Amino acid sequence: MGLFNKKKKEQVIRELHSERYNFEYVTLPSMATYAPMHLFSADYEGNELFNIMFDKDEKVTEWGKMCANNFCMKIYNVVGGQISFLKFPEPKTSPELLYAAVPLPDNLNETMKDESDLYYRPFYILAKIIDKWYIGEIKCDESTNTNAAFYYPVYYETIDNPNPVEFIKWVMDKEGFSKNENLFKDPIEEFLNNN
Repeated sequence: MGLFNKKKKEQVIRELHSERYNFEYVTLPSMATYAPMHLFSADYEGNELFNIMFDKDEKVTEWGKMCANNFCMKIYNVVGGQISFLKFPEPKTSPELLYAAVPLPDNLNETMKDESDLYYRPFYILAKIIDKWYIGEIKCDESTNTNAAFYYPVYYETIDNPNPVEFIKWVMDKEGFSKNENLFKDPIEEFLNNN
């Protein structure tokens, strides 16, 4: 009896992982490829993006519940553009994402004539692979003979700890963005952000 319970538990873990992997490594990178405005709409901040992407049947699955409670998106303005930052549930197996970031340079935003001008936004990731943390990117390849795009990760470097600030700094350096200078002191923001 114990052997069957163990096999069933392993099957559930595999199913949760495959659902999660598809969401993190295919579904969201495909949005950066073909529907990037979703990733830069303030209406979809928090977990609203998750809510519009999943139907009610998916939301009641184990993966749906876990993701709904832990997934969030926030859009940050920086000198040179915007960064959409996505946080995922804590990785349980390998490979799974903890953070992702999608950049939108100002020059592209200002010169676009059609949404398709924004297609193929980089989808940078911080992934747990076995027991290490890797910064990388999920790229889109349409050159296959099928009608579907193929998404594959490329890893650039490892970091010791999953630090969101270190990850965003890496993305900003790669994209040529810089930090905002706060010209006007906001006492409420200072109070909320400082001890």
